[in-house]
Amino acid sequence: MSTFPEMPNGERMMRISDVAHLLRMSDKTVRRLIDAGRLRSLKLRGLRLIRWSDLQQLIESPAQA
Repeated sequence: MSTFPEMPNGERMMRISDVAHLLRMSDKTVRRLIDAGRLRSLKLRGLRLIRWSDLQQLIESPAQA
C-alpha cells in the first residue's frame, strides 16, 4: 500500500486500490460505491482519488440496504 499524499490544505488523498485494501474489498466494489454515489471521488490526470474525509463519511454513515 502506498503512503497517502497530503494536499496543500492538509487533506489526504488515496487511490482506489488503497481504499479497497483498507476496507478489505475489491477495487471493483470501491468503484461500485463511487458509481452509486455513496463514495465521493475526483479524477486528476486520469487518476481516481478519494479524500480521507470522504472515506470517513462513508464508514460513519448508516448502511443502506
